[in-house]
Amino acid sequence: MSGFSPAWLALREPADQAARNRDVLAACALTFAARSSIKVCDLGAGTGASVRAFADFLPTLQVWTLVDHDPENLDAAVTALSAWADESERHDNGVVLQHGL
Repeated sequence: MSGFSPAWLALREPADQAARNRDVLAACALTFAARSSIKVCDLGAGTGASVRAFADFLPTLQVWTLVDHDPENLDAAVTALSAWADESERHDNGVVLQHGL
Protein backbone atom coordinates (compact mmCIF):
# COMPACT_ATOMS: atom_id res chain seq x y z
CA MET A 1 0.00 0.00 0.00
CA SER A 2 1.22 3.50 -0.84
CA GLY A 3 -0.70 5.32 1.87
CA PHE A 4 -2.55 7.27 -0.81
CA SER A 5 -5.92 5.62 -1.25
CA PRO A 6 -8.06 6.22 -4.33
CA ALA A 7 -10.57 8.06 -2.12
CA TRP A 8 -7.90 10.41 -0.77
CA LEU A 9 -6.50 11.00 -4.27
CA ALA A 10 -10.01 11.85 -5.52
CA LEU A 11 -10.36 14.45 -2.76
CA ARG A 12 -6.96 15.92 -3.59
CA GLU A 13 -7.31 16.07 -7.40
CA PRO A 14 -9.35 19.32 -7.61
CA ALA A 15 -6.74 21.14 -5.49
CA ASP A 16 -3.93 19.71 -7.63
CA GLN A 17 -5.73 20.86 -10.79
CA ALA A 18 -6.20 24.36 -9.40
CA ALA A 19 -2.53 24.53 -8.41
CA ARG A 20 -1.16 23.50 -11.82
CA ASN A 21 0.90 26.22 -13.44
CA ARG A 22 -0.79 27.16 -16.73
CA ASP A 23 2.53 28.45 -18.10
CA VAL A 24 4.07 24.99 -17.61
CA LEU A 25 1.10 23.36 -19.35
CA ALA A 26 1.40 25.84 -22.24
CA ALA A 27 5.15 25.18 -22.49
CA CYS A 28 4.44 21.46 -22.57
CA ALA A 29 1.96 21.96 -25.40
CA LEU A 30 4.43 24.11 -27.34
CA THR A 31 7.31 21.67 -26.85
CA PHE A 32 5.38 18.75 -28.32
CA ALA A 33 3.22 20.66 -30.84
CA ALA A 34 5.11 19.35 -33.89
CA ARG A 35 4.78 15.72 -32.87
CA SER A 36 1.95 13.47 -33.98
CA SER A 37 2.35 11.12 -31.03
CA ILE A 38 4.00 10.81 -27.62
CA LYS A 39 4.78 8.10 -25.07
CA VAL A 40 4.62 9.03 -21.39
CA CYS A 41 5.62 7.00 -18.33
CA ASP A 42 3.89 8.32 -15.20
CA LEU A 43 5.68 7.13 -12.07
CA GLY A 44 3.51 7.24 -8.94
CA ALA A 45 0.48 7.57 -11.22
CA GLY A 46 -2.14 7.09 -8.54
CA THR A 47 -5.54 7.18 -10.21
CA GLY A 48 -4.40 8.78 -13.47
CA ALA A 49 -4.78 12.48 -12.62
CA SER A 50 -1.80 13.42 -14.79
CA VAL A 51 -3.42 11.83 -17.83
CA ARG A 52 -6.52 13.94 -17.25
CA ALA A 53 -4.45 17.09 -16.63
CA PHE A 54 -2.06 16.79 -19.58
CA ALA A 55 -4.07 14.99 -22.28
CA ASP A 56 -5.35 18.17 -23.92
CA PHE A 57 -1.84 19.67 -24.05
CA LEU A 58 -0.12 16.77 -25.78
CA PRO A 59 -0.26 15.32 -29.31
CA THR A 60 -3.48 13.55 -30.25
CA LEU A 61 -1.98 10.04 -30.14
CA GLN A 62 -0.70 9.32 -26.64
CA VAL A 63 0.57 6.11 -25.08
CA TRP A 64 0.69 6.31 -21.30
CA THR A 65 2.29 3.77 -18.99
CA LEU A 66 0.99 4.23 -15.47
CA VAL A 67 3.20 2.92 -12.67
CA ASP A 68 2.11 2.84 -9.05
CA HIS A 69 3.16 0.68 -6.12
CA ASP A 70 -0.46 0.24 -5.05
CA PRO A 71 -2.49 -2.02 -7.36
CA GLU A 72 -5.71 -0.56 -5.88
CA ASN A 73 -4.72 2.84 -7.30
CA LEU A 74 -4.05 1.36 -10.73
CA ASP A 75 -7.43 -0.40 -10.70
CA ALA A 76 -9.04 2.91 -9.72
CA ALA A 77 -7.12 4.61 -12.55
CA VAL A 78 -8.63 2.24 -15.11
CA THR A 79 -12.11 2.94 -13.75
CA ALA A 80 -11.64 6.73 -13.50
CA LEU A 81 -9.98 7.08 -16.91
CA SER A 82 -12.61 4.90 -18.57
CA ALA A 83 -15.32 7.15 -17.10
CA TRP A 84 -13.42 10.29 -18.18
CA ALA A 85 -12.88 9.09 -21.73
CA ASP A 86 -15.42 9.46 -24.51
CA GLU A 87 -14.75 5.83 -25.41
CA SER A 88 -12.81 3.10 -23.66
CA GLU A 89 -11.94 -0.46 -24.52
CA ARG A 90 -10.18 -2.81 -22.12
CA HIS A 91 -7.49 -5.18 -23.34
CA ASP A 92 -5.38 -7.78 -21.55
CA ASN A 93 -2.44 -5.38 -21.36
CA GLY A 94 -4.30 -2.13 -20.70
CA VAL A 95 -7.02 0.21 -21.82
CA VAL A 96 -7.45 2.12 -25.07
CA LEU A 97 -9.14 5.46 -24.47
CA GLN A 98 -10.47 8.14 -26.77
CA HIS A 99 -11.00 11.59 -25.33
CA GLY A 100 -11.98 14.89 -26.90
CA LEU A 101 -13.76 13.41 -29.90
